[in-house]
Amino acid sequence: MAKNLAELEEKIKNSAKAVIDELGLSHPLNIMEACLMHELANQGLRCIKMNLPFFYKGHRIEGVRFDSTYIVENALMLRISDAFLDEDAVLDGKMRVEADLTECAMNRALIISFFSNDDEELISSVNLHEAGSLN
Repeated sequence: MAKNLAELEEKIKNSAKAVIDELGLSHPLNIMEACLMHELANQGLRCIKMNLPFFYKGHRIEGVRFDSTYIVENALMLRISDAFLDEDAVLDGKMRVEADLTECAMNRALIISFFSNDDEELISSVNLHEAGSLN
């Protein structure tokens, strides 16, 4: 188990990089996700898959779920994406991520984007209780 949140985040980031190093970026998201879960398990991290509802303009959309959302070590929410997450994209989704954090009783989320292996684009974080929570 990770000793602190920074160590946990570093393990997740290194695991995502290991998947990219092995597979590249050309595989479907479900393959990248399965390999990331394998890497995290090899790190001794416990991941619980969440089945969060999707909301559009404040309305729950039935039959649609965020399938690539996990709680890692009961400490943070992890969402896996294959979309490019520039600052505007993360800000647009910030309220949805914050709602999911509240739903999961978590304060912090990491968003892994299997679009790029660049450190700046690979991982974004959202803190629920900090002003300007985009990191």
